[in-house]
Amino acid sequence: DLHLALAQLYVSEKDEAKAEAQLREVVRLRPDDASSRVQLARFLAVADKVDDAEKVLRDAVASFPKDANVKAVLVDFLKARRGRDAARAELDREIAADKDDVAPRFALAQLAEEANDPAGAERIYREVINQQGRRAGGLAARTRLATLHVRQKDYAGAEKLVNEALEANERDDDALVLRGDLLLARGDAKGAIADLRAVLRDQPNATPIMRVLARAHLANGEPALAEEALRRAIDVNPQDPAVRLDLAQVLMQVAKPEQAKPVLETLAKERPSDVAVATALFRAAMQTKDYAAAEAAAGAIRTAQPQAAAGYIDQALVAEGQQRPEDALKAYDRALEREPDAQEALSGSTRILAATKRVPEAVRRLDAAAARNPANAFPLGLKAELLTSEKRYDEAQASATSAIGRAPKWWVPYGIVASIAIQRGDLSAAVAALEDAVPKVAEPLNLRMRLAQLYEQAGRSDDAIAQYEQMLKLEPGAVALANNLAMLLVTYRTDAASLKRAAELAARLAGSTNPLYLDTYGWVKLKQGDAASAIASLDQAVAAAPAVPMLRYHLAVAQLRTGQPDAARKSLSKLLADGRKFPGDADARLELNKLGGPLL
Repeated sequence: DLHLALAQLYVSEKDEAKAEAQLREVVRLRPDDASSRVQLARFLAVADKVDDAEKVLRDAVASFPKDANVKAVLVDFLKARRGRDAARAELDREIAADKDDVAPRFALAQLAEEANDPAGAERIYREVINQQGRRAGGLAARTRLATLHVRQKDYAGAEKLVNEALEANERDDDALVLRGDLLLARGDAKGAIADLRAVLRDQPNATPIMRVLARAHLANGEPALAEEALRRAIDVNPQDPAVRLDLAQVLMQVAKPEQAKPVLETLAKERPSDVAVATALFRAAMQTKDYAAAEAAAGAIRTAQPQAAAGYIDQALVAEGQQRPEDALKAYDRALEREPDAQEALSGSTRILAATKRVPEAVRRLDAAAARNPANAFPLGLKAELLTSEKRYDEAQASATSAIGRAPKWWVPYGIVASIAIQRGDLSAAVAALEDAVPKVAEPLNLRMRLAQLYEQAGRSDDAIAQYEQMLKLEPGAVALANNLAMLLVTYRTDAASLKRAAELAARLAGSTNPLYLDTYGWVKLKQGDAASAIASLDQAVAAAPAVPMLRYHLAVAQLRTGQPDAARKSLSKLLADGRKFPGDADARLELNKLGGPLL
């Protein structure tokens, strides 16, 4: 322990040679402790002594052939410093040495997933299932494969695998977590909550279930309950880093970054090499404008992944936040040196050049990036966006068309073509462009959203409603889509079936803290004749977003319909006081005049 303390002192004084000597002495004194060798290897890797670090790890694997953690550290090291092929070769050796060990097979499948080869990953998982049957390895392979199916939106395939795992072990935490995830993916947050609570009654200390329950509460618009579930999980297992990270991320989602930051700072001290923790801390620090903490977190990411772009991109974002554009540009350039096709770095450098009136330089950079990699459509799409903002529509159109030629299933350039048509005042051309694009692209949701908006602008409300119905079939758990469709239905239709459908959709919004969702829920309730629920929800919406005119207008209408003329007059007076235009402002003025004019 004294040697370790001395090594830490030498590290703080940047005396790497003496620090290394002390860590090697620890290994000599603790020959049966694998973690000491891992610590030495990590030190050497950070010091950029890659060959020495690899030798230490290989010696550790030879000395501890049954230690799965040491093998995993070696594979992670090879992937980060030698590339995926080196990691894959090591895993092949491990599999050949022990055909019953599922850990290297799972790691090999993970590599396939990271390389965007889901078919290869599935083949490996199926091999493990066939070999292991209903033993622990086979059940774990089922849950991993089910997770893969969930990512591919093959919910039926995932459900079959989860059920097989639970038939063999009804208390399989991973399978239970996945069952909750499946319900969430299908948009049934309430069903997931009920299911998970039932599991917790039998397993009250199951922290993985509490984590999924927190996600379900978030999906159901209940952030306070999500936070409560995670705090309960921390009470059960206060040292669990995953739970604490989840809590911090929930706190950031509900706009409490100042509470998330100390949680993450403690985690970062405990896990200085954990990139996920450093990334979350960076975001919390940026949200609280603590640029010193953000820079330190970015530095930790660069240390852990020196050949990756991420840490340099974060460094650039800090410089942008501090209004240091030239320093930001240099950091983006360092990111691009490491990953020439890093999209965020290319976007960031383009953004800075455009903001500093250096558009020709930005265009030259984008052209060079496009020429360097003829298969990459991103620089051409970015160039099209830049030229559109400069009102150079013909050039923008040509660049977007070239991007489509390179990546015909990428939705972004089609959206740019539609934007150009809109800026030229040709709504019908924009609609036609999106209608043509939707069947062609791999991820049409964004284009469908835009198309639905254009249909509404063009007075084609039925087409807009149809688009949202199709989107909800693809994304049944998307609360934003349910909100928008419910509002469209009660705005443009009066038949009983449409009102019933709107009510079904709005039920998902009950208890939300989002003012737009509260407004929709209240407006639908008003159309149903439930005045008390309508007023309560619309009051909350206005309190949460008092500057949004439409919310106050809806509240005023509800007050009028429920026989509250004084309250309606007050709401309308506040609404019209600043003279802002909004849909329905003429009706609002007419109603206010009927009530005796504005309050002084």
